Amino acid sequence: MNITLPREQQEWLEAQVEAGVYDSIDDALSQFVSEHMDVDDMAWARALVDEGRASLEQGKGLSLAEHLAHIDDTLKKLKHRRRGSSSAPCWYRRQGNIGAVG
Repeated sequence: MNITLPREQQEWLEAQVEAGVYDSIDDALSQFVSEHMDVDDMAWARALVDEGRASLEQGKGLSLAEHLAHIDDTLKKLKHRRRGSSSAPCWYRRQGNIGAVG
């Protein structure tokens, strides 16, 4: 196989071989292809991960205990609303299940 690269890329590869990073240009290209063949492309998530890390650095994170307490509180509120609510699905109300949640 013959591959033609832009001069800048060819010069960079030659410099990498000279520096001993790769044994040859073929070795460099082979390694690059191997590294990218089985990669699950998660590029879409990079911005979300960066946003999360920045948030943690600003002290906006929650401990596991805080998060679990928040989940418990939310569930309690939902159960409380559901017990006294007439917004339950009509099939649920017809079966006389209002107040039986929980």
